[in-house]
Amino acid sequence: MKDRHSRLTELTQRELIQLQHEADELADLQAFLNKLPMGLQVEQLSDDELDRLRQVVECPASVVAGAEFMAWANQGRRLRYLA
Repeated sequence: MKDRHSRLTELTQRELIQLQHEADELADLQAFLNKLPMGLQVEQLSDDELDRLRQVVECPASVVAGAEFMAWANQGRRLRYLA
């Protein structure tokens, strides 16, 4: 029994928190993918695809419309509000 414990890797509190954060993020990304009709799984995505998915989840409007369009639309909204 003692041999079994010596083979286990001990995790620090910081490492455990980091792993939990990564697991939560992947769960959120998978929940987003589940809403799409494509049947994609987070585990199947490359690192580049995961980065792109993170961008879409964080700010879908700017990814779809582009940052310049979003800035222009926000400026127009501000001007209409002031008028």
